[in-house]
Amino acid sequence: MQGIRAAASTAFTEEVALLTRWIRSHLPTSAAGYNLLNNRLQISAAFAAGSDSFVTTAFSQSPWLYSASIGLASQRTEKLDLSVRYGVQASPSGSLNQTGSFTLRIKL
Repeated sequence: MQGIRAAASTAFTEEVALLTRWIRSHLPTSAAGYNLLNNRLQISAAFAAGSDSFVTTAFSQSPWLYSASIGLASQRTEKLDLSVRYGVQASPSGSLNQTGSFTLRIKL
């Protein structure tokens, strides 16, 4: 009877670990940020022909930045993990940044 309980407990523990890993790897993430400094960027430039330098001011950007990402991860075997992740950051002023990654981990 104790052997059956131990086997059932081990199987339950493994299922909970798999479920926890699945939830962690499939839930999307999101965030919002605010730039407290919010300074406009100024760029100095000069022509190569030797004229006076000049300063340009960048367009006004929103201090808010929003980001979201989603990913999938899978442990194929004890020695092989695969994961894919996509993320995006956007600002109301029009800036957009996208990232993606693919990871293959082989344990030696």
